[in-house]
Amino acid sequence: MKHTILSQYMLQAFLIGIGTTIFTLFGLSNITYYNNKYIAKAATIQEKFTQISKKGYCSLID
Repeated sequence: MKHTILSQYMLQAFLIGIGTTIFTLFGLSNITYYNNKYIAKAATIQEKFTQISKKGYCSLID
């Protein structure tokens, strides 16, 4: 009886570990993807600020 209970707990722990690993890798890939997307948006914002500074307005970027 103890052997079957122990094997059930081991199976549950294994499945939880696999699920956690999959969700962690999926989350890290999404964070990296959104981070790259955010960096691309920041470059376009920086270009807009430099265009404004060429017109003679005060800008945040030197």
